This record gives sequence, structure tokens and C-alpha cells, in this order.
Amino acid sequence: MGFGMWPLGVRAYPEGYPRYPPPFKYGDRELLKGLWYYEDGYSLHPDVYDKRIDELLSKNKMLKRAVPESETRSK
Repeated sequence: MGFGMWPLGVRAYPEGYPRYPPPFKYGDRELLKGLWYYEDGYSLHPDVYDKRIDELLSKNKMLKRAVPESETRSK
């Protein structure tokens, strides 16, 4: 997905796929277990992105943060 020079999208990984240490960056934010969101601009303002993602996820009460925030950001 994305437009121009600003790619974004999601990546899905099967259960049991190596998680730690990751062989590469999974994405910027884990939405659900194994489903990662990525966007080129995420690292510039991660708090803004996290707030918006949390707002979208909270619209569906069944969706909650997949893992603690401290584990979602790649270093």
C-alpha cells in the first residue's frame, strides 16, 4: 500500500515464526499477534501514530494491544 515515496501496509507472520531475536524488522507496531503495521514516517512521530492506531483499535472492543508497547517498537 502507500502512495508515491511513502510506503505503508501490514505484514502477517504465522504462529511460531521466530520472534526474538527477530531476523529482520517485523514492522513498526504489532496490531494483533503476528500482524504488524509499517509506515516510513512512523519512526518520526511514533507517539502520534500509536495514539491514532489505539483510537482505531478501540472502536472494536474485541481488539486490544497485542503485546506491551515496550515490546512493539523495533530498536
